[in-house]
Amino acid sequence: NSHKKFLWDFILAKHLTQDDFISASLGLNYKFDGLELGVTSRYHNKTTQTPKLQQDGLENSVDITLKKVLSQHLQVALKYKNSDYIEQNGNEIGQSEQFQISSDYLLRAGYPDIKLNTYINYNRYDEVIQNVLPKKFTEIGSQLSIGSSSQNSMHNSWRPFATFGLALNNHHDVGTSLSLGFSGALKGADNLSVTLDYSKGIDAIAKPYYGFHLRYKF
Repeated sequence: NSHKKFLWDFILAKHLTQDDFISASLGLNYKFDGLELGVTSRYHNKTTQTPKLQQDGLENSVDITLKKVLSQHLQVALKYKNSDYIEQNGNEIGQSEQFQISSDYLLRAGYPDIKLNTYINYNRYDEVIQNVLPKKFTEIGSQLSIGSSSQNSMHNSWRPFATFGLALNNHHDVGTSLSLGFSGALKGADNLSVTLDYSKGIDAIAKPYYGFHLRYKF
């Protein structure tokens, strides 16, 4: 549902694993006086921050983002995120907080759009079960996106998109990430998006991470 100043989205999913579970997310965005306030709540979200969390961890989180448009090409944002982690059987793992400052600079408008994102964040963790959550860290990074506006928008032609990233934090040396995909319409008023992800040394993940995402919107 959308209005001029207010946007919201809701996602409900069932995951078929050894222990089946349901996840959900609710996002709210409100624009006022040149600012945009976003609040997102997630329930039983899968997380990839550590191998142990990937295997058996679920994340319940709330994040608040405040964005300010400074010009036609530049916007800055402040973000705070609070998360609680549990095992799929319900046992508590711990909690975390993240503070982030970021900027987005639009180098080219219209497809293929080109955008440069830079950020710095601080991540703090409190463990209940030892050696499952990462240690606290600070990360500085940048991402260059090409054609990303087509990823979730409705359009008739098939369009590729890509994002390249570099990051540095006090857990790893220089980290890298790459996301490649394409999107298009199957019936006209819908959108199919296919994405392949790779990252190493980004966030708290030291080992290479690979992902595949298939999303259909109608």
